[in-house]
Amino acid sequence: MGEIYDPETAEFLLNKGLSFRAMHSHGRALNGLLPHAVDDVEDYDVREGELISNIVNGWNFGDAHFHGRQLLEAVQERCGFGPGDVRVIALESEPTGWGRGRQRYEVWDPVDGLIEEGSVAVQDMITRQPWLDERYDLPVAVDRGAVSGDEEPLPVA
Repeated sequence: MGEIYDPETAEFLLNKGLSFRAMHSHGRALNGLLPHAVDDVEDYDVREGELISNIVNGWNFGDAHFHGRQLLEAVQERCGFGPGDVRVIALESEPTGWGRGRQRYEVWDPVDGLIEEGSVAVQDMITRQPWLDERYDLPVAVDRGAVSGDEEPLPVA
């Protein structure tokens, strides 16, 4: 983008996708899960996963399931990131059926594999505002793993 836009405009355009996603409930969950992916969110450049897949693949598939472990492994093979350089948050859609009200998530590192998995309540996502504050106060039910380092990450199977 540096050849087309100045750095400030390029950064603005990259963040537009995050802003658009935050207007939807699942985007609020993705933003609220950032502290579950990394120790300090300010140390990372947060990017929209669909944008990354579009760049790698050359067009927009419009299918989030394409942005899974296989794509992460292919990007890792070409880029050789170190542990903690990249983290991916994957959020599944709510299962069909009445009364479930939860969406499953996973946090992946291309080197260390599955870091954490759990779920978030849909109701918590739709009652939040689209912007983040310093608290990242989205209630999360963690099933396995922890970014704190207390547990070994799960291997990429």
